[in-house]
Amino acid sequence: MKKNSIIAILSVCTFVEISCIQNGMFALCISVLIASMFAIIKLAIIEEKKEKDKEQTLTRKTLETLNKMK
Repeated sequence: MKKNSIIAILSVCTFVEISCIQNGMFALCISVLIASMFAIIKLAIIEEKKEKDKEQTLTRKTLETLNKMK
């Protein structure tokens, strides 16, 4: 997973969290925490999907090369 993306999400969420706590908006604070968790999970799912696609492409290309050699 891209570390820069996670760092960006966490830094923005931390800034919002601090602002919410200072202003007493605890419900918004909890919402931001939940949204940040979902964003990080979504990033993980996208990265996993990219890895699977790379593996499938490599496997397909290998099989095509083997078939050409026959």
